[in-house]
Amino acid sequence: MVTQEQEPSAIASYVRRIVEEETGEKYVLKGRTELVHPDGLSWFLHLPMGKTGWLGHVQQEGTSLIFESGYIYDAHNVIEYEYRSALKLSALRSDLDRFNLNEVRSKYSRTIPKVVKFFDMAEKAVSTINETRHTDMSLVNPGGLMRVRIEIGVQKAQEQEALVRENLRAMRDLLDVVADWVSNQREKSLHMAQIKSTHHKLLGTARKPAIS
Repeated sequence: MVTQEQEPSAIASYVRRIVEEETGEKYVLKGRTELVHPDGLSWFLHLPMGKTGWLGHVQQEGTSLIFESGYIYDAHNVIEYEYRSALKLSALRSDLDRFNLNEVRSKYSRTIPKVVKFFDMAEKAVSTINETRHTDMSLVNPGGLMRVRIEIGVQKAQEQEALVRENLRAMRDLLDVVADWVSNQREKSLHMAQIKSTHHKLLGTARKPAIS
């Protein structure tokens, strides 16, 4: 355990050790002077360029540590390819930033049902895992790019390493749930496509005139 009096660099090293042990990945640690746009950050911990992993980055904002996953869903991309006409709705673009709120996405349940269904699933999964594991994950959705976020006070993180680890493991479990759900939905879509294709072929065969 580290003490409250330690400098941010020591806190960052402490967090990096935990993160690397939990993820099995090596992370890059940048101090405030190395950041192009620090924006109130004390330091920033991230995966090397071109590397992907379930935990995207960690940063210290004031007295809080922020842990965020990589993007797990691109709502704008789904809408563009499956519900292009919905993009004509003037309010939708700004509402996408707030799709993690049920009262916002409920307005679009008929317009973009697949997107709403995904957010409903993700929100339910977050709530279930938080309740089961006594963690405090949330969903953030800048521009329709969903990520999982954990915020822990610096002092609490210093005093309770087990709490930090439990939250990270909960995030990993959540991302597994999301990945399984997406895979299941994809299999269902493929299955329905196969059924429709077979049905059309049967109809085509039935409509062919008999050869006399």
